[in-house]
Amino acid sequence: MDRPPFHSLSAERKRNALGVAARLGGPRAYLLEKDIWVVQTLSVLFGAPFGQDLVFKGGTSLSKAYRAIRRFSEDVDVTYDIRRFVPELTADAGHEALPPTRSQEQRWTKAIRSRLAEWTRDEAVPELRDGLLRAGWPAHLHADEYRIRVRYEPLFKGYGLVQPEVLVEFGARSTGEPHEPRLTECDAARFLPDIRFPTARPSVMLPERTFWEKATAIHVFCRRARHRGARLSRRWHDLFDSTTAATSRKPWATARLPAPPPARPRPPQPPPDRPARCRRRQAAPAPPLAPPPRPPP
Repeated sequence: MDRPPFHSLSAERKRNALGVAARLGGPRAYLLEKDIWVVQTLSVLFGAPFGQDLVFKGGTSLSKAYRAIRRFSEDVDVTYDIRRFVPELTADAGHEALPPTRSQEQRWTKAIRSRLAEWTRDEAVPELRDGLLRAGWPAHLHADEYRIRVRYEPLFKGYGLVQPEVLVEFGARSTGEPHEPRLTECDAARFLPDIRFPTARPSVMLPERTFWEKATAIHVFCRRARHRGARLSRRWHDLFDSTTAATSRKPWATARLPAPPPARPRPPQPPPDRPARCRRRQAAPAPPLAPPPRPPP
């Protein structure tokens, strides 16, 4: 007997099924529903014509692809391989595609931001919207620069702080390497084997690389004294869990990471102005005076 796909069930049966999964040990039912939309969004994105140039990264990749963190991570971070996105800029930049100078870095950033916003609006949104519709998952999509909000009709009320939408955030400033394909499944699937849930097989950044990206970001935030509340606390949480997970227990020893970029030489700094009294040449000290002659006896 074929398993019915989840999206073909009636709204009532969907609510009952997710309620059973929640009672059997899963997260709350509305979180299970959002998790299904995350996986379906990944399935459409990485099945698109440009999907082979994308890499799934960030906290949600640690949660969904490696089970390396325990918190519910809801946003989807995706990087577009910079070598395929702006080949004219990276042609002579080597395998790691790093800008050679700071001025070139600023030029690359400006060009990528402008092009990424256009690509998100003109290519990613139509492809994702049509792909979801063809798969039986209609949703309302809204582009905000390099972000896409996939808003769906929720099955449950009272979502609280969790919005019934999937936020997909794109970047294109790295190669995304090292990465590997990983099977990504819905959390509800293991509690409901008689129902067919969406699956995806995206290219996922290795957890060792994600560990170093999060560690570097925390270092930068701390150095700048930019305490960003919940966002920074999530990074600390993911950093701790990724170090204790079996898949990345010693990322500093096992990672196949690209070599760090060469340090840029600092421009020579002019010597500071010295006080005027220090610039004056000191006069030679006067010789000691001769003792006065003794009076005759």
